Amino acid sequence: MYCPKCLAEFGEGVIFCEACHQELSELLPQESFKPDKQTTSNHNVWFHLNVAIEKILKVGGMIYILIGIIYNVYMALNNHQSHVSALKIISYLCYTLISTILLGLFYYGMGRIIELLREGLSNEKR
Repeated sequence: MYCPKCLAEFGEGVIFCEACHQELSELLPQESFKPDKQTTSNHNVWFHLNVAIEKILKVGGMIYILIGIIYNVYMALNNHQSHVSALKIISYLCYTLISTILLGLFYYGMGRIIELLREGLSNEKR
């Protein structure tokens, strides 16, 4: 028999798929679908490559924001020339901080969207 989510093969009496941890209570009939070896191996590779992309995006977005804030404050405080006004330094700092935060939130948001889509797809299959 084959897992309906990741197409991994499993034997009789198995409750959870070892590859994707899908509950196997509602299975496809064995005769209705038998994937060929190429389809199964491609699908398993794809599953393992993107299994945690939403976590990577979310954590990466937060790390980007933290490092960006520290870097931009450091650059604003240490790279000012004496003839540059405080207003220019503050405006530069605000601009770089806002752009850093927005880009980090974009990555975090993309990770959250992927997470919600996966949850929705897994709920839809049940």
